[in-house]
Amino acid sequence: MLDLLATLRRAGKPYRLTPGELEQASLVSAGAISQRLDRAERQGLVRRTRDEGDRRVVHVELTGAGRAEVDRVVAELMERESELLQPLTEEERRLLEQLLKRWLKRFERDS
Repeated sequence: MLDLLATLRRAGKPYRLTPGELEQASLVSAGAISQRLDRAERQGLVRRTRDEGDRRVVHVELTGAGRAEVDRVVAELMERESELLQPLTEEERRLLEQLLKRWLKRFERDS
């Protein structure tokens, strides 16, 4: 569910997208998005609203609780990443960054 919340967070204020936009951004099926939305809505992390101009359009909006949750999880991930990199010198970190960028480029070309 973190990918759903993070996608909405990255969208910027007002932190909302349509289910179709979420599906495109996450590369999962409409059914998977629907299940995640149902679960997140039950937990109070997102809310669905109808578009004022076109009632057929549904928007999914990150709630305050959802924004707090995604921010908390990302902060924890960043802290853990910092702990993992702690033993490396600045030079080793730069080298690791260069190597990872080179490695990831291969995947970007293949997709």
